[in-house]
Amino acid sequence: MGNFEDIVIFVTDMEKASEKLDAIEKRLIAMNVLEEYMVEEVARLLDYDSKTIRRLLGNALDQLSQILLVAGLMDELPLATQGVGRCQEDKNYKIDLSNTTRAEYKYRKNVQPTLPDLIF
Repeated sequence: MGNFEDIVIFVTDMEKASEKLDAIEKRLIAMNVLEEYMVEEVARLLDYDSKTIRRLLGNALDQLSQILLVAGLMDELPLATQGVGRCQEDKNYKIDLSNTTRAEYKYRKNVQPTLPDLIF
């Protein structure tokens, strides 16, 4: 951003984009990104589990990114569309899950997670 006008345009665009988010998404982004609360602090203040906050915050940031992409206010990274350069480096992760005998907790072993399952 080079000058005051660019900053005003940016702020206006971000306000319009954030209006399309629901209340909890706005609050999570405000607390974590703007107010710089750690996820654990946000969880404590909102009385949620930190894993839930991580998931909801990730979804909120994905939603905001999608809004900005559709509006043409953000460019998609070329590497993301080609499937290279991801933080997991296209590795095949095998995760051993529970091997309990209780039916409600039984999962297949060596489940191949999808990329969104690996992102917090």
